[in-house]
Amino acid sequence: LLSICDSLSLAAGDNWVQKILQLTQVLEMRHGVMLVGPSGVGKTSALEVLLQGLEQIDGVKCEKYIIDPKAMDKNSLYGVLDGTTMEWTD
Repeated sequence: LLSICDSLSLAAGDNWVQKILQLTQVLEMRHGVMLVGPSGVGKTSALEVLLQGLEQIDGVKCEKYIIDPKAMDKNSLYGVLDGTTMEWTD
């Protein structure tokens, strides 16, 4: 991760690198994640560094999809459970 940060001219602080490692653990357990927080804290940069690192390790191109949550209603974004049939609809 540190060499990737150097190549992107990013200062890799200990807390920031720790957040990247935590994001790695979450991605191993989940199919999709949301990065939320104030502007300018390094969410996008952390994701880019992580994806480049995973590409170097796995040799597989990573894909990301950015969705504006305000452009979709809640049921379309998260899915919905029909209480009668107990069917999940994405």
